[in-house]
Amino acid sequence: IEFADAAYQRFEEMAQLIVLDTTARELGGAVWSSWQARKAADQPDLRGGKTYLDSRRHANYVDAMTYQVVLADLRDRYGLGEVPSTGPRRAADVSDHAPATVPA
Repeated sequence: IEFADAAYQRFEEMAQLIVLDTTARELGGAVWSSWQARKAADQPDLRGGKTYLDSRRHANYVDAMTYQVVLADLRDRYGLGEVPSTGPRRAADVSDHAPATVPA
């Protein structure tokens, strides 16, 4: 992915995804099954509804604030705490990412 923003601020957030994956694997059971299913099927609009140029350079652009909201939502869904944010969180940035419940 390429952020339409300074990438260095996103490295910690990418590391949090690794921690989320590792934690879900270690917890196992329904949490791991739910996480695997989400990874296989969930495709949120990480462009945040923005339209970038139709070019190879812009093919994988991600809106940083939308990425932060999606990551925060994942951590909240799996009960893994708050995401340190470098900017404001706005749920409106991810309109198609409806809340779901993790199986108990």
